Amino acid sequence: MTPEQAAGSREPAVRAPEFPAGAGPWLNGPPLALGGLRGGVVLVEFWTYSCVNCLRTLPALRAWHGRYRDSGLTVIGVHTPEFAFERDPAAVARAVRDLGVDYPVVLDNDRAIWRRFANRYWPHRYLIDAAGYIRHDRAGEGGEAVTERAIRALLVAGRPGVALPPPVYEGDAADETAMGAVCVPGTPEIFAGYYRGASGNPGGFREDAVADYTDPGGYREGYIHLRGRWLVDAEAARFVGPGAGALRVAYRGGEVNAVLAPAAVEAVAVRVTTRRLDAPADPPAAARRVVVDAPRLYPLLAGAGESPSLLALAPEGPGLAVYSFTFGACSPTGG
Repeated sequence: MTPEQAAGSREPAVRAPEFPAGAGPWLNGPPLALGGLRGGVVLVEFWTYSCVNCLRTLPALRAWHGRYRDSGLTVIGVHTPEFAFERDPAAVARAVRDLGVDYPVVLDNDRAIWRRFANRYWPHRYLIDAAGYIRHDRAGEGGEAVTERAIRALLVAGRPGVALPPPVYEGDAADETAMGAVCVPGTPEIFAGYYRGASGNPGGFREDAVADYTDPGGYREGYIHLRGRWLVDAEAARFVGPGAGALRVAYRGGEVNAVLAPAAVEAVAVRVTTRRLDAPADPPAAARRVVVDAPRLYPLLAGAGESPSLLALAPEGPGLAVYSFTFGACSPTGG
């Protein structure tokens, strides 16, 4: 087996594009150029800090950075925002610090690097060999054993005789999910803004305008159902108040995560409840209070089961911005 075969080679191999001049700013070190890293192996991962799937890949990236950097591997995170609040360099720097990301990260706020790679996904990792060619790529979660096998093969191909440390992930590299998290989502991601979201209210969203919404029930999976006074823009549904309000979604899945933000410096609290979709409205099957103090991903519920359920967010005051929901459950496999 050749190193290229072991690495899960792309055929024909494609030369990796160079980062645009002036890309950045950079965190955790000075600016890097892919051309300046020739002779080593480079792992480039597109990610963003409010993406739950991206967050699940970080442990592997941190581990590979620590284990193989002295053997010729450079890990680079390309932080390409999905939402406008992720463009704030200070917020990204806080997230990088809080998440324990110690490898270089470049901020790609204008998506210039994203476009050069013709990328379409968060997360998406590209493995570049010593000559500058993309030899392996993986969109989404999982495949850690396969990616690590590719890293090791390319390190040996670029530096014959190099002594590598033991792998982080043992297992059969022919199995894409052998050592990764198996994530089987129920309902696909739901967005609350009008650009990618779908309204379950009569008359739909009032785009970029404050409006009073009535929730008549009849909940449909994947739709946003509003009650009270909200402003819906392209990215988010924002609770304006005064008075009571709620946002409800019907879904399937074993966990619920939401991208939420406060409207100002002050935090805003939200009551989160869930029940089976076919169960009586009162009492809810689960309830908790979540304090939204910064724009980021918030785990809301876990272990809710895979039966159709109804999630409700009830802000305790104005200022809550709801961007998106993700549903699913992940469990490790292999041993």
